[in-house]
Amino acid sequence: MVSAICGGEVRRDSGQIESPNYPDDYRPNKVCMWKIIVPQGFHVGLIFQSFEIEKHDNCAYDYLELRDGDSENSPLLGRFCGYEKPDDIKSSSNQLWMKFVSDGSVNKAGFAANFFKEIDECSRPDKGHCEQRCVNTLGSYHCACDPGYELAPDRRSCAGDTKNQCTKYHAQHPSYIYLTFKQLP
Repeated sequence: MVSAICGGEVRRDSGQIESPNYPDDYRPNKVCMWKIIVPQGFHVGLIFQSFEIEKHDNCAYDYLELRDGDSENSPLLGRFCGYEKPDDIKSSSNQLWMKFVSDGSVNKAGFAANFFKEIDECSRPDKGHCEQRCVNTLGSYHCACDPGYELAPDRRSCAGDTKNQCTKYHAQHPSYIYLTFKQLP
């Protein structure tokens, strides 16, 4: 856990980041910056366990800012405040930059978030052993099928939709496929 420290560089496979003084109210006039670094070849996954930061339409007073990279100049993933946990976050590289800011007045409980090294199973050559489509999710993945197909019980292969009896054929150029259609009643 990285809670007592207001910011710093964190090089770990997984851990928890908390606002200062969490779960008690954070202190006024704080600026904390963390740089999370996981091993090369992985992404940073971030899941919020708790989130309570002074609410304002533009998050102008107290906020948590997340950036996709190693500095405040990296692309902005979001600036968050209020009482709803942000959606799960996944960086595009092995680094995630976080900045927590509190002003001089209203203080709340703050936040707690778990981070971990995340792999995109769908980017592997075997595409997660999915026959048609691989859908990456934070911490996992699942297989999906093209329209007209349904996921088979093995959760990896696809079976043709029984309502629309279609067959898929592939022809190598310069081959041809000739189609003949039956007259429907």
